[in-house]
Amino acid sequence: MVELIKVKGVGPTLAKGLMAVGIATAEDLAGASPEAVVAVRGISPTTAPGIIAAAGEATEANEQAAEDSKATKKKGPKIHKADKVYKEAKKKAAKVQKKAKKKADKAERKAKKKAAKAERKAKKNAASESIAAE
Repeated sequence: MVELIKVKGVGPTLAKGLMAVGIATAEDLAGASPEAVVAVRGISPTTAPGIIAAAGEATEANEQAAEDSKATKKKGPKIHKADKVYKEAKKKAAKVQKKAKKKADKAERKAKKKAAKAERKAKKNAASESIAAE
């Protein structure tokens, strides 16, 4: 139900007057006759149809919002474009990090191999120098 106060053109004073004549919601106002609405002080025969139409629009908007809400609940929350872009960027960053780590690991293995080779060569040279010194 839509409160009377949310109807365009209806303020607190008119809402009280409408409630006094048995119109308590925007739905009631949308279904009321112009004659019933004119009975409220402050509403003229000229403005009554406009207020009734505004109540109908407020009621329809409320029903549409409720319908949209139900549809969203069924389908799950809508993901905004920015959220999608963020998630894609996060995936790409993870992929780049993984690739960089793989590359760094490969370089580390290569460096270790080189160091081991240099160590073996140094030991061999040291051994041959000690044999030559004897």
